[in-house]
Amino acid sequence: MWRRLLDSLLLLRRRLAAFASRPNSPSTIHLVVEWGLFGLCASVKSAPNAQRLKVFNMTTTRGRPTATVVLQRRNVQRARADTKPRRGLPEYLEARDVEALIRYAPNRTAALVFLVQWRAGLRVSEALALTKADITLHDTRPTLRVRKGKGKKERIVPVHPELAEVLANRWIAASNGLLFPSQARRAAPEATVTRGTAYRWIRDALAAAQAAGRVEAGRKVATHTLRHSAARHWLSSGVPINVVSRWLGHASLQTTLIYLEILPDPLGDMARVP
Repeated sequence: MWRRLLDSLLLLRRRLAAFASRPNSPSTIHLVVEWGLFGLCASVKSAPNAQRLKVFNMTTTRGRPTATVVLQRRNVQRARADTKPRRGLPEYLEARDVEALIRYAPNRTAALVFLVQWRAGLRVSEALALTKADITLHDTRPTLRVRKGKGKKERIVPVHPELAEVLANRWIAASNGLLFPSQARRAAPEATVTRGTAYRWIRDALAAAQAAGRVEAGRKVATHTLRHSAARHWLSSGVPINVVSRWLGHASLQTTLIYLEILPDPLGDMARVP
């Protein structure tokens, strides 16, 4: 009886190994096999966080041979990551296209949000959360402090001269310390413009710019497109990629490398190739 159970376990182990090699299979498979009244019976349970590989162990339950097979697959997270589809290249705009969006913004506040994202490379949530205390314009090198970055991380971003000039006027007029206070009638004093509002603004600006022939029709533009455009613009202007990564607040330089794929002729002028 033990021999028959052992042969069955070896066969089950081969089948389980084939099952575990699938991308979506559980990381750990517990197979309890026992010899019952009607032959070999099996039940399967799964558990996460696999570390080691065990074949099986045998015990007896009420005089019947019982075996437990624990098959654990290594590097489960890495194997699943390899099966994830690769994201496409970031959508971006040329500088002239961004200038058109700012020009055709539905209001002055929208134009400033676009300008902050474009010149400082901020996420829309980071831009809308800016306050007076975050802006330093009177030093030799004006800076902007991002206090509510991704992962609750803070960073310092240099302020472009064009943005510094506009912020100087806005900084004086800002109320309640907020750069972009909510425009809703019954909004709380600490409420800011919402991301949904910013998205509608850029959608309206894109439609107006396309109607005027300033932006090519069919372009896919969202608020995050301005951040992608800023990163590409910096790299094409000669800013080192490690500096761009720090300005963007990326946790890893690997995240910033995607922008190298959308640079115009990053390895040199193709016309020079013999």
